[in-house]
Amino acid sequence: GKFGHGGQAVVDLGGATDRAYGVALGADGSVVAVGTDGSQWAVTKLTAKGDLDTGFGGSGIVKGATSSASVLSGAFVQADGSIVAGGSIGDRIAVYRFLSSGALDSSFGGNGLVVVPGLSARTDLGSADFTVGVANPGGKVLVTGRTAGNFALARLTATGDLDLTFGDNGIKQIDLGGDDDADQVLVQGTGQILVVGTSQQASVVNVGVAVLQENGALDATFANGGVASVDAGIGGNGRALHIGDLVVRAFGSAQGNGQLVVGAGETSPTPTVPAGSGLRRLNVPGSGTLGNFGDLSGKNRRLSFVDSDGTRVTLTLRGGTGRALYDGTKVDLILSGTGDGSSLSVKTRGGDGHVAIRNLTVTGGLGSIKAKGAVISGSLTLSGALGRADLNSLDAAVVAVAGGIGSLRFSGDVKNSTLLSGASLGDDGRIGGVNGNADVFAAGGIGSIKVSGAIRGSVIAAGITPVNGTLFDGDDKVNDPIVSVIHSLSVKGGVDAVTRVLAGAFGKTKIPGAVDV
Repeated sequence: GKFGHGGQAVVDLGGATDRAYGVALGADGSVVAVGTDGSQWAVTKLTAKGDLDTGFGGSGIVKGATSSASVLSGAFVQADGSIVAGGSIGDRIAVYRFLSSGALDSSFGGNGLVVVPGLSARTDLGSADFTVGVANPGGKVLVTGRTAGNFALARLTATGDLDLTFGDNGIKQIDLGGDDDADQVLVQGTGQILVVGTSQQASVVNVGVAVLQENGALDATFANGGVASVDAGIGGNGRALHIGDLVVRAFGSAQGNGQLVVGAGETSPTPTVPAGSGLRRLNVPGSGTLGNFGDLSGKNRRLSFVDSDGTRVTLTLRGGTGRALYDGTKVDLILSGTGDGSSLSVKTRGGDGHVAIRNLTVTGGLGSIKAKGAVISGSLTLSGALGRADLNSLDAAVVAVAGGIGSLRFSGDVKNSTLLSGASLGDDGRIGGVNGNADVFAAGGIGSIKVSGAIRGSVIAAGITPVNGTLFDGDDKVNDPIVSVIHSLSVKGGVDAVTRVLAGAFGKTKIPGAVDV
C-alpha cells in the first residue's frame, strides 16, 4: 500500500521549528513521532497509510501544556496501544504515558507524567535536551539520562515508580571516564540491556556503550567490565559534545544477530559542513530478536533468515505463536499458545544444511516438530506432551517433556545429553533448582526412539523420579511402570558403556553390539 504522498507524510505542528526526534511503530502499522514545535513537546500519530489519526487527540497531534522549553525524543507503543514517551523539561528527565485516545494515562505517575528522580538532562546545549531514550522490557520502562556527569539509567514500574530491584534503588550510574551522557537504550531478546551514549574525554568525543544484566548490574563478559568506548570520528565543525549550537548525539541499532551498530552525528541550526561519524559494529552479549512467526493478527506468518554459514532457515508454526532470537551463532525459539494439534517446521537450505538451536521452549504441548537440520545444544522443554519430533542431533542438550512422547527420530548422534519424558524442569529448564526452578516428575511413556547415528555419554529415561532429589545417583524410581514404557528403541550406531536408558519396561529394541542391561 501507499504511505502518505509518494512515500512521505508531512505534519505541520504549527511551531517555528517543528522537529521529530523519535519514532515508534504500533502493532497495527501506525506510526508515532515525538519531538517539539520549538517550545513544547509534541506527539503525532499517523495511520498505517500515513494520514493523521484523528482518533488520537482529535487531530492526530497532542502537544504539551507547559510553557517551559520541553521536548520528547524517545517513544514506544505498548501492546494495548498506549504510548510511552521520554524527554526533558529544563534540567529534568520526564516520561509520559498516553492512552490510545491521546489523553494522559492517570494510572502512570498519578497524572500521566513522571519526572524521574535522580536523573538529569543536559542544560548546556542551547536548547532542550533531545538525547533521552526509552525502552519497554517486560512491561516496565527504561529511561536514559545522566547523573554527576556519568551515564545513568532508571527503570520504572508500570505505575511510574522507581523499580527498587534495579541497579541502586532504581537507578544505575555508569562512569565511562569523561563527560558522559546516555542517549539510547536497547534491550536484547535474551534480556541484556545496551546503553549507548557519548563520552567527551579531553578533545575527543567517544561513543560509549555499557551492557547491563536485567537487574542493572554491569555484564562483566563485555569489553572492560561491561563498558567500552570508541572514537566517534566526528568531522566537520568540531569534536566536542557541544560547541556553540553544535550538538553530538550517539545512536545505536541492535541487529537480529545480536550485534550492535553504533555511531554519532552532529546537529546545528545552521550547519555549514556535513558532519557525522562512521558506523561501528560491536559484538555484545545476548541474542537479538529475529522476529515473530506463527498465528499473528489473524494470519499465519513464516520467518526466514540466513545463519552465519549461509544456511537459509525458514520457521513455520501452525497453532500458536513463536519468537526467534539469534546471537550470530545459535538460535533460541520460544513458542506459546500451542497444543496437541500444533506443528513446528524448521526447514534448512544451502550452507551446511544445519541450524544450531540452543534452546527450544514450548509453553503447552506440541503435535510435531519437523526439523531434520536442527542440532539442539541447550534445552528442548515442553510443558505438555510431544507427538513426534524429527531432529538432526542432540549435543550436550537436555530434553524434558512434561507429558508423554510419541516418537523421536535423529538422523545424527545423541551425545552427552539427557532425554526425559514425564519431567518438568521449572522456569530455568535445568535439572535441579528450588521455587520457580523446582523440578516436577510424573509418569510418561515414549512410543519410539530411532537414532541413525550413535548414543554416547547420555541418559534416556521414561517417567523416572529421584527419591532424594538428585537424578541418576542410583536410587531413582519409575513412576507408574505400566505407563512409563519405551515401546521401541533402535540405535544404528550403537550405545557406549556409560549411556543409561531407564524405563518401566521396554518393547522392541535393536542395538548393535553388546549392551550391559
